[in-house]
Amino acid sequence: MKRARAVRLLLLFLPAVWTAAPAWADTIVCSDGRIWEGLIRNEDDRKIYLDLGFDTAALDKRAVESVRRSSAQEVRVLEERLESRRVHAMRLRRTRAASSGTVPAIAAPAKGAIVVDTLLNGRVRARLVVDTGANVVVITPRIARALGLDTRSGAARAHLAGADGLKLDAAAVVLDKVNVQGTEARRVTAVALLEEPSNPEFYDGLLGMSFLGRYVFRIDPHSRRLVLED
Repeated sequence: MKRARAVRLLLLFLPAVWTAAPAWADTIVCSDGRIWEGLIRNEDDRKIYLDLGFDTAALDKRAVESVRRSSAQEVRVLEERLESRRVHAMRLRRTRAASSGTVPAIAAPAKGAIVVDTLLNGRVRARLVVDTGANVVVITPRIARALGLDTRSGAARAHLAGADGLKLDAAAVVLDKVNVQGTEARRVTAVALLEEPSNPEFYDGLLGMSFLGRYVFRIDPHSRRLVLED
């Protein structure tokens, strides 16, 4: 499925934002803009095998730009979190066939993208482009103002870097609620752009992994729908 260039974003937080907090996972940045987080279990001349808890990813080293490895102390914490993921994934597999919690979102085509109607903080509607390459939800300044978010004074700064060289400044924010067709997540990490994007294909922002990663989700390329399972 084709993706709009302007909406494939990799979030790069300023170092000052996170220097006080230790990383909790081995982090692999790929040349296509994706960021993988887990625990490196093995590697050879061709691939790196990353334990995600619910699965193992075999990443081609030719596509890897950088690797950040956890300390011994961080690995102990990470092992516990991965085990929790494994237990959760096993429960999902046992109940998935009988689950009635599948919620399809209304899709709207935008040159290959999927756009979903969302309700933010229970009162502001926004059309967000589904983007698994963005590791957080991204909103435009107009949506941030409608939500009453303060993005100027005291907010941690972030940079957005696109695969096509597009760079945008943003402020780190937290959304109390993100609701997609009745499926709701609370306290969702996000960033608010400081300037309106010039590309109309950006719509009101991006629905990134800080929301999507809380669910078992899939994108149906034929019906052009996003399906979420709690």
